[in-house]
Amino acid sequence: MTPAQLLVKGEITHFQHSTSGGEGGVRIKGFKLGGGKDQAEINAVIYVVDSTTGQVISSKKLVGKASKRSLSVGFSDRDWGADLGGFKKTNVGKAVEAAIDEAVTFISEEVEEIPWEGTVILVKKGKVYINRGERDGVSKGQSFVVGSVEELRDPDTGELLDVSMEKSGTVVVDTVKEKISIASTTEGEGNIEKGMTVMVP
Repeated sequence: MTPAQLLVKGEITHFQHSTSGGEGGVRIKGFKLGGGKDQAEINAVIYVVDSTTGQVISSKKLVGKASKRSLSVGFSDRDWGADLGGFKKTNVGKAVEAAIDEAVTFISEEVEEIPWEGTVILVKKGKVYINRGERDGVSKGQSFVVGSVEELRDPDTGELLDVSMEKSGTVVVDTVKEKISIASTTEGEGNIEKGMTVMVP
């Protein structure tokens, strides 16, 4: 599998449903999901995580609510069929859908703000080798800034607050392979070292 720069994970922090009102619903593998007429609420937290360090880059609390129907849960050793379409129409199903919609919007907006990064894995005979290639969208002739990066994180949550780079030079890609790129230094020759961060200018 192609390594990911970012991972997204989430956890449900609160779930509330009401079982008052009329019956109805769906059976799934012997579990009966029935409907009432009150409000359902699901609270969750979504995290965008740097896959290489495990550090949280950003996070958001989400709330999904729906108030037309609610959910009751029961178990039966019969009726192992399923009708998920019925569940989606309950207030719990709608609350889940609302939370997911909010999560997808947050992730889409957040990923656009997170800069693309790579790392210098080798400097040899005037060439700079970068651990990003065709599978990461690198193309021949592309330019990058190289330097040392300092990350500012919230000491309580570990969330990334800001990133600053001390620029050492710039490179332009000469050769692109599936997993790596080989570049020439266009500025700062002799200053670029293994382990430095590569970013789009």
